[in-house]
Amino acid sequence: MTDLPLVAVPGGRVEYLDVPGDADRAPLLFLHEGLGSVRLWRGWPAAVAAATGRRVVAYSRLGLSRVIGMIRESVDSDDALALFAEDARAAIRLFRRTAPR
Repeated sequence: MTDLPLVAVPGGRVEYLDVPGDADRAPLLFLHEGLGSVRLWRGWPAAVAAATGRRVVAYSRLGLSRVIGMIRESVDSDDALALFAEDARAAIRLFRRTAPR
């Protein structure tokens, strides 16, 4: 996988993968708990996009990609859920900014 684009999230920037699809179909956002880096998805997002015809976006969790940024400390489960929600909101903003017109 070559260099990937970056998107701003609270606390830094993360890399993301955006696989094009049919603009008339709802896009798929890959959320993950254990796979912190988009690179660990390997060819699966492209395979899902090809099989479904939908746009697919996957992103790295902050501190778990090749991008140097804030590495989050261990947090309790309530804080982890809040951080996950922040990352997901940033990814949804990306969908809106880059949606085909």
